[in-house]
Amino acid sequence: LDEPLGQLDIPLRRHVAAALRADIKARQAACVLVTHSIEEALFIADRIVVLARPMSGAPSTITRCFAVGAAADGYETLSEETAYHDVLEALQ
Repeated sequence: LDEPLGQLDIPLRRHVAAALRADIKARQAACVLVTHSIEEALFIADRIVVLARPMSGAPSTITRCFAVGAAADGYETLSEETAYHDVLEALQ
């Protein structure tokens, strides 16, 4: 999914993100979500992979990987947990 929520307003974005996360979990599917929104990634993903900007003609490389667990039960409290803030700060 390439920036699937980018053009939505905030209330609709949260609703669609929750539906998307629930659908992925119900299907026990894997999904690759490309986004520039850190909050969106933290809300939907259970892992975040940060890619380096590639040099001319070279492929991107993984620079960091975070296990954030948004797809797990209890994701609603992520914003209150230190781990959320640590990952958010590291990604910024």
